Amino acid sequence: MVIVEFYDRNEIENICAGLILQPEKIILVGDSFKALKKQAENYCEILAEKGIKSEIFFKSVNKNSMKDIILALTEIAEENSDVVFDLTGGDETYLTAAGIVFERYKEKKIQLHRFNLFNGKMQDCDLDGNVLLEKAPARISIEDNIRIYGGRILYSGDVPFGTYKWELTEDFKNDINSIWNVCRSSVKDWNRQIDIFTAAEAVGETEDGGLTVSAPVGWLKDHLGNNGNSYFLNAAVIKELYKAGLIYIFANDEEFLINYKNAQVKRCLTKAGQALEMKVYLSALEALDKDGSPAYNDVMNGVYIDWDGDICREEDGYDTGNEIDVIMMHKMIPVFVSCKNGRIDIDELYKLNTVAERFGGKYAKKVLIETSLGETQYAQYFKDRAKEMNIRIVSNIQNESDREISRIIKSLWSN
Repeated sequence: MVIVEFYDRNEIENICAGLILQPEKIILVGDSFKALKKQAENYCEILAEKGIKSEIFFKSVNKNSMKDIILALTEIAEENSDVVFDLTGGDETYLTAAGIVFERYKEKKIQLHRFNLFNGKMQDCDLDGNVLLEKAPARISIEDNIRIYGGRILYSGDVPFGTYKWELTEDFKNDINSIWNVCRSSVKDWNRQIDIFTAAEAVGETEDGGLTVSAPVGWLKDHLGNNGNSYFLNAAVIKELYKAGLIYIFANDEEFLINYKNAQVKRCLTKAGQALEMKVYLSALEALDKDGSPAYNDVMNGVYIDWDGDICREEDGYDTGNEIDVIMMHKMIPVFVSCKNGRIDIDELYKLNTVAERFGGKYAKKVLIETSLGETQYAQYFKDRAKEMNIRIVSNIQNESDREISRIIKSLWSN
């Protein structure tokens, strides 16, 4: 089988049929030689890692010349048998040319098909009743999706700020829920308390593999004051964390000391927004469709994406990249989620929109989940801007039951 793909900026459309049908040959047809060459090399690498032995070629033709496109497709039709024109992506000129060549070469029995990423079905576009696959096994990982769009996920082993791989034991899942329950009871108090734990990490000394942190109270006050915060221990928050077995704290007028249950708990308690991120992450992992299958075939938290796929370490910093709080994959549909557990700047919408469109195109679902936006004039302006960008806002998530949170998270890919 030879699949002809018409190059589209929504890169998933250029490779989805190849991933599903695993043909002998894929031919990319498009306008930009540079873009085609780069994508062909990228797709070769991705397919090879999956054990798909498709050869990938490309033809660069002027997208404004119907004659040139028809000649290129004619050449493909004459030189190959069992040809499939995949109409999933591509400019109208290319698709029109495909229809013309299809009509001219009826004896070659060229097939016209289109893949629907939303329902996972291959659609028969030549009306011969022959559908290559009624329902395609269309599932890719988050890493696959990012790589298809030319980026790469950086992990903590690559760079200090890279994506951390959580070990989700049953015990840690219980810890996540305990942390979230303390956080949701008073988000403002939670954020203020976590700021102190974070400050201790910045100015204090560590022991026990980093699980015990101690700092002079004076240093903490100075550090917090420089960031517009104050030193205050919230008895209710600390008591609940202690009862859950997550921390032990000793503090007097001179010294502050905290001991964490383990390294993963520490990561959750030294970043104010981590509690919300982890609840969304865990809820997505546990969300089930009506048939009992996982709603998302892949879920990641704190995903750092390098835009061009090349890891560059330079004196002045690193390549352009962005961190997304949570990413979920429903088959081939990516869901990009920003979690905000405090004040939200309007820039967060632009960041989310930019990254989602870059690594998901028209198929990306964009969601912002928040706890503190309120009902102010600014909140309404924020929501109006989000609506313009097709970003779904989930407000006051801390007031929802676990069951409702699960229902909301499960529905994110479809709304």
